[in-house]
Amino acid sequence: MEQQACQINYYPIDRPFRLFAEDLTILLVLKGQVTVQHDTHARTLRSNDLYCLNGHQLATLSPVNSGDCVVLSLQIDSLFFAAQFPAFYTVHFHIPAENAAANGELLHTITELCLNEFNQTAEQKTYRLMKLEAIIYLLIQRYQTKRHHPIQISGYQQLPEILDYIDSHIQQGLKVKDIAETFYLSESALSKLFKKETGEQISHYIKKIQIHKSLPALTYSKKSIEQIALEAGFASVKVYREQFKKLIKMTPTAYRQSQLTSEEQATQTNNAGHQSATAKDMLHLLYQTVQNQPDVRPPLIDRRNRHVVIDEMMDKGPFHTGETIIQVRALTDLANVKVQNELVELIDQGLIDRLYCQHLLSTTDISTTLANLLQLNSFPAFEKLAPALAFLNKHQLPLMLAYTLPEPTKTQNPADTSFSVIQQFLTHLTRVTEPTWAQTLRLSIRIPDAPSRHLQQHYQQVKAQIRHLLPTVSIGVHLTIPDPATNYGSEQYLLAFAPLLDDDCDFISFDGDPNFVFQKTAAAYSPITSSHHYLQEKITGIKQRLHERGINRPLYLLNWNTLTGATVDYNGLFFRGAIILQEMLGLSAQLEGYGFWLNNELHEQHAVDQADPHVYSTGLDLYHFQSKKRPSYFCLTLMRRMRGHVIVKGEDYLLTKEGPIYQLLLWNTNYFDPHLSSEDAFLESQALDISLEVSLFPVGTYQIKQLDLDRHHGAVFYIYRRFQTAAHLDRETEAYIDQMNRMKLHVFDQKITDTFRHFSTIDTNGVQLLEFTAI
Repeated sequence: MEQQACQINYYPIDRPFRLFAEDLTILLVLKGQVTVQHDTHARTLRSNDLYCLNGHQLATLSPVNSGDCVVLSLQIDSLFFAAQFPAFYTVHFHIPAENAAANGELLHTITELCLNEFNQTAEQKTYRLMKLEAIIYLLIQRYQTKRHHPIQISGYQQLPEILDYIDSHIQQGLKVKDIAETFYLSESALSKLFKKETGEQISHYIKKIQIHKSLPALTYSKKSIEQIALEAGFASVKVYREQFKKLIKMTPTAYRQSQLTSEEQATQTNNAGHQSATAKDMLHLLYQTVQNQPDVRPPLIDRRNRHVVIDEMMDKGPFHTGETIIQVRALTDLANVKVQNELVELIDQGLIDRLYCQHLLSTTDISTTLANLLQLNSFPAFEKLAPALAFLNKHQLPLMLAYTLPEPTKTQNPADTSFSVIQQFLTHLTRVTEPTWAQTLRLSIRIPDAPSRHLQQHYQQVKAQIRHLLPTVSIGVHLTIPDPATNYGSEQYLLAFAPLLDDDCDFISFDGDPNFVFQKTAAAYSPITSSHHYLQEKITGIKQRLHERGINRPLYLLNWNTLTGATVDYNGLFFRGAIILQEMLGLSAQLEGYGFWLNNELHEQHAVDQADPHVYSTGLDLYHFQSKKRPSYFCLTLMRRMRGHVIVKGEDYLLTKEGPIYQLLLWNTNYFDPHLSSEDAFLESQALDISLEVSLFPVGTYQIKQLDLDRHHGAVFYIYRRFQTAAHLDRETEAYIDQMNRMKLHVFDQKITDTFRHFSTIDTNGVQLLEFTAI
């Protein structure tokens, strides 16, 4: 390959052959069997096997049988690798033999890179670079095993720069003093730091690199030993001979004699970029390697494109968004100005149908307990609810309140105030709020365990008392089906709940979280896709079980999520706008409504209260800290913006019509391991080039609005990453981030005669809305 990024060589081997890997080198056996030995390691490679030599390693390749053997070597330039992966100088790569089947993607990409060298088209260089970056990506993700010997885990930031400086100046007679002056250190300080970080003396390391650098000259040139020693940076040939024998275990002369002559070596070594006499043979071996691989395309590398033709109208009924329920921790949270401002914004944008509170009060005051014990007719704690009720009344925002049903024995305890507070609250509600608003109240009763007969009776008593206080209240049962839910487990659970659900409960609510299904150690991609589909499968299973028992109640999914990796970091960095939107479209078709957490802060506080680290992953937040909007907010905005009748629907597009206005929603859903979400090169490869042809619009001139939601427009975590080198952000920067955190808007006019044609790129898990208004 005629560039510094990498070099490809082919070695026909019929006798032991020594190969010095100056940079990271991947060996691929194209034909025969070869034993690779370096240091104390030895391994026999068969056809299509891969082996990795890290930089500055000397290996001996020996044929196992007398037949022909051909080995391909791909040497990747260290500086190029480090530019893609800054930690390159401090890591070690290893391709295990026991994972031969799992190495198929790397093998496939290497053979595609090599075949491309015989390509004479204009795209050859671009394709070469793309495949090389794909190889680097795979090495980083799958074959990075331990810290490079002798370099250990280092907190010393200049170490990679020092190693690179040594490598670049090694043949200039480099001394420790020269390195120390370059990096503004004393010789003693540099030696101590280098010994601490690498485990060896810097002077020994320099001599080792000098020896390695001299090996090609010994093998391929007719220079004298003295000349080679001087060119390698040694002050005398005596020192060179001593150090060479100490490291290589033989003299320079013996090493030269053991190698092929330069003439023989030139005959055996062919660069893939050159059309030599053996090019036909190399092509045959490469194609044979490709044919021996499973017929599976690598799912993570090639950028995709798609041509979409929409030419048939079919009315599929009104577009339905489902009821949006916004969740806070407690009703008293509404006294917080920040919470009120966020809710007002949602109300103004038409993004909220109901407020859901996990608790009535954030804490139970001592005054409340005393009032209950003394059977007083007022609860001082309700003073804290005054701002919340005033806010709900003002905006006529309906309320859903959660209540966990205690064991019957606990209600006999005078100190237990849970149900007493609910009773007092309902009485209080009818006195201080407008009757029309109070009639919209919903109460979701959580029953933590499968209900026993005694608990069922208690539930009936509680429900009767609630209806006596407020006859219009809507009472539902919250199912606590754990994740992951199996068919048998959910069936048994619902069977136990059947008497409660058969009764006059008004609705059923539940939670769902695919993060409990996802296994981080899963090597295949199918479990990842299954995890993404888990939520729909759980809902379908619940609805089927209810239908079998003749139970037909409105269903609400209060807490849910997509696959995130179940950590805060991946929750933010794994941009999944299209996945969230696609889930919302499915939920709208299956359920009466679904919920979101209002913001990060309340969600985290709830997780702390529950003392369960997994609680935080169950739920999507609309706002980040400081009221920054999260992608869920923009997904909800796009959903609520859609209106009219659905006239065309595909797997990744939706076209609606209301009067003269058409709306075309497009999304690029990608299912992959959330741990890949920090690899920018990978994310770029998952973008979708889409070309549209729509012939359903009446002839005329339209103003077209294009809204794009992707990592660069509407993903607050990615915007914050631009400022990650700053320790603190002031108000001006925060205001700028808030201003930048929005969907991209593009507006243009276009006359449509017969067909609307449009080309655009949608980022990985990005969403695009095209809105057509006749003018």
